[in-house]
Amino acid sequence: MKRNLALIGLVLMLACQENPVEPTPHDLGLANGNGAQVDKILHARFATSNSQFWACSNEVVDFAGEFLVTVRQTTSASGNTTFRLHVSSHVKGVGQTSGDEYVSSDVTNLTDHTQGDRFSDVFQFRIVRISKGGAQNSAGWIKFHLTIVDGEVKIIKDDAEFDVCRG
Repeated sequence: MKRNLALIGLVLMLACQENPVEPTPHDLGLANGNGAQVDKILHARFATSNSQFWACSNEVVDFAGEFLVTVRQTTSASGNTTFRLHVSSHVKGVGQTSGDEYVSSDVTNLTDHTQGDRFSDVFQFRIVRISKGGAQNSAGWIKFHLTIVDGEVKIIKDDAEFDVCRG
C-alpha cells in the first residue's frame, strides 16, 4: 500500500509542477561516436513547493525548492531504443508545528530499453530528509525491475520502503 501511495504521490507531484523556469533548447538528432542517434528531449528546472506529512517528526513540513529534469532517448543503428528519465530535487522545509528546519533531496531514474521483442524497465527512486535540529532523519526508496521477452514476463523485482526513521 505504501508503495502505491508513493508512486501516485511522485506522479502527481511531477504532473502539478509549474512551467520550467530554465528550459534549454531541444538537442535533437545528435549522433554519438558509434552511430547511435541521441535525442535530448528535455532538460529543465521546475520550481516546487508543497506541504508533506513527515511521519518521523509527526508533523506537516512546508517544502520549497526545485526539480532538475532530463529526458533522453537513444536509438541505435540497429533500431534498439533506450529511454532515460532523470529527476533530482533539492528542497528546504520548515515544520508547521515545531519550526524545525529540514533539507530534502531525491533522485528518480527510469530507464526503458527495447531490443526487438525484449523490453526492460528499471525504475529507482530514493529520498533522504535531514533534520537541522533534534528531529529524526528519514529515508525512503522504490526499486522496480521488469523484463518482458516475446510478450512474456521473465523478470520482475520490486522493493519499497518509506519513512525509515534514523537518529
